[in-house]
Amino acid sequence: MERLSFGQSSRYEGLEAAVHIARYSFAKALCRGKRVLDAACGEGYGSRLLANWGASEVVGVDISAEAIASAQKHFASDNVSFIQNDAETLPRLFEPHSFDLIVSFETIEHVQDPELFLRNIQSLLKPGGVVAISCPNDWWYFPTDAERNPYHLRKYRLDEFRAQAEGVLGPASAWFLGGPIAGFANLQLDNYLADDNRSGQVQMLQTSETLEALFVPAELDAGPQPQNASYFLGVWGQPDYADTTNAGTAILPLSMDAFRKGIFQGHLPRDEDLQSARQAQASALAILDAVSSGDVDRIARDAALRAQAATTELAMVQGVIAERDAQLAAKADEIARLQQQVQALDAQVNELSLPAARYVRIRDKIPHWVRALAVKFMKGAGGR
Repeated sequence: MERLSFGQSSRYEGLEAAVHIARYSFAKALCRGKRVLDAACGEGYGSRLLANWGASEVVGVDISAEAIASAQKHFASDNVSFIQNDAETLPRLFEPHSFDLIVSFETIEHVQDPELFLRNIQSLLKPGGVVAISCPNDWWYFPTDAERNPYHLRKYRLDEFRAQAEGVLGPASAWFLGGPIAGFANLQLDNYLADDNRSGQVQMLQTSETLEALFVPAELDAGPQPQNASYFLGVWGQPDYADTTNAGTAILPLSMDAFRKGIFQGHLPRDEDLQSARQAQASALAILDAVSSGDVDRIARDAALRAQAATTELAMVQGVIAERDAQLAAKADEIARLQQQVQALDAQVNELSLPAARYVRIRDKIPHWVRALAVKFMKGAGGR
C-alpha cells in the first residue's frame, strides 16, 4: 500500500500498520530529545510517533499537498509541524546542519535525482547526527523488468541502494533487512489492543510495549535475505548499531486461523495491479521515447486528438441524454392528460350515480308484472 488513509471512513489494516510502524520503530531509540526531520513524511503518522517517543521537535516534509493536509489535520501539535516541499530542494527550507536526526523511509525510489536528495540530507545534518534511510525491495514484489510499482521511478537491489547511499553519505554504521516475523505472544485475556471497528487506521498509533521479546534463531535459509526482504534500511552515525541484530519491531497479534487463511496473501500485488502498473509504465515509456526523440509535436497532436474525441463522445452522450429527457417529458404530458380524462370520467360517474340509485329504488317498488306489461307496451308502440 503506497499511502495509508486516516479519514473517518478508513478501515483499519493491521498488517499495513505493522509494516509501516516497523520502519519508524527503528528510530525510537534514536529520537529522544532530538530535533528530527522526517523527509517524505506522507500522512505524518511517523512524525507523530517520533514525538510521542520523546523527540523535542519533528518537522515532516512531503511533496503531496493531500498528504500534508491529512498530516496537519490528524497529527500536528506544538512540537510536530508539516511542510509541503519536494525532496530535491529541502535545503531552501532550513539552515544548514540544523537536525540531530534525519529519517527518510521509502523515499529514494520516488525522486528524480537520488544523489542530490542524499546530499541535501547530508547538508542538513548536524555534526555527529544520525541518518536512517530505507528503500523497498521492489524486485521481490515486481520480479521482472516489465513489472514495477507505477509510483516508483526505480527498482533497487540492496547492493545498488547501498552503493548509491554510501557513495554520498559514506560507509553506514549498519545495514538491516525488513521482513515479516512469526512466533507467539502472551496476550492478557480480553485486554489487548484490537480494532474497535470505529476509529479506522488512526488506531495504529495506539501502540503498546512488550515486557519482553526474545528473537529465536531463524530456521535454515528461512530468515530474510537481500533478495527476499521487504525493504532495506541503513543507518549512519550510530556505530553501536553495528553490533545490534535487531532494532525496532512492530508486532501484530493473530489467532491460529491466520495459519490457515494466509494473512500475507491479501497484501501481495494482484494480477490487476500488475496489469495497471504495466500499462502505466508503457504510457510513461512512450512519452519518454517521444520526448527523447524530439517528437514533442506528435505527443501534442495525439493529446489534442484524444481531447477532441473525448469532447465528441461527451457531446454525443449529452445529445442522447437530452433526447431521453424530451421523451420522458412527452410521456409525462401524456400521463397528465390521461389523468385529467380519468378525473373527468370519475366526475361523470359521480353525477350519474345519484339518479341511477334513485331509479333502482323506484323500479324495485313497481311489481314485476307491471314492469313487464310496460315493456311489452313500449315495444308494441315502437313497432307501430
